[in-house]
Amino acid sequence: MDTADALAHHLAFLQLELADPEFHQHTLQHARMAREQIRLLLDAAVEYGELRPCDTTALARAIHVAYNGALITWATFREGSLGSHLRHELEFILRPFRVR
Repeated sequence: MDTADALAHHLAFLQLELADPEFHQHTLQHARMAREQIRLLLDAAVEYGELRPCDTTALARAIHVAYNGALITWATFREGSLGSHLRHELEFILRPFRVR
């Protein structure tokens, strides 16, 4: 998604995914997989000494929440690219966990 219009279409489809139980099962599975992949990346970053040891499950959840929130705030404010907005928010969340 690189435009506010694309995000609007995504959100319109999300309404259906949340309202329909069958669609919701796919949405839930996707969200769980995304969060697990984030956790695995965080685990690797801890293992390689890029991040301090931490509760990577909780941090993955916070990153997942921030990612979804950043999509909405970017579409609302429309300042800069989506990629730079997401990067800024992710760097802010990870800052306390980075090894200096």
